[in-house]
Amino acid sequence: MNYIAIIIRKIFATILNKLGIEAIISAKIHQTHHLCNLAMRNVVIGGMDGDYFEFGSRKGKSFIIAYKGYTLFRKKYYSNKDIPHKKHMRFFAFDAWSKGLPADDSFYKPPHWKEGSMSESKYDFIKNLQKNKINLDHCVLTEGYFKETLSKDLIIKHKIEKASVLHFDCDLYKSTK
Repeated sequence: MNYIAIIIRKIFATILNKLGIEAIISAKIHQTHHLCNLAMRNVVIGGMDGDYFEFGSRKGKSFIIAYKGYTLFRKKYYSNKDIPHKKHMRFFAFDAWSKGLPADDSFYKPPHWKEGSMSESKYDFIKNLQKNKINLDHCVLTEGYFKETLSKDLIIKHKIEKASVLHFDCDLYKSTK
């Protein structure tokens, strides 16, 4: 292992020890919330047509934040008759859910990223959406690995034309190829 990597790990460990893992998690959630709201504000104010696509949705936290941000800004900036994009944005969630992470043979493998880890129930994802009053009529949930589910058939089936926001939360580089 090279010395730079060792130094970076020591610095990161020191930061975690001083701040505590809760502070790191809280900062990540705040950052996600801010970025999703900023994106949705720009979509609404700019009158952008297109859908929201989230790759790696797991429990639905960022998906819910994005949806709520979109509906909030849509109500805030436009009365129903003045909305430049008449059609409500659709929200697509892509995740392996019950399968968890795929096998990966890459060089960088944190111990918690092993085949099958990070699995969640798609039913729990849906329950989280319902608990947060997300209108499921605006949502398309696609379960499976990206290489199996992202196809021309999906585009045709859902009449996908444009994307306004793409959110990638893929834990493995392999998934993005």
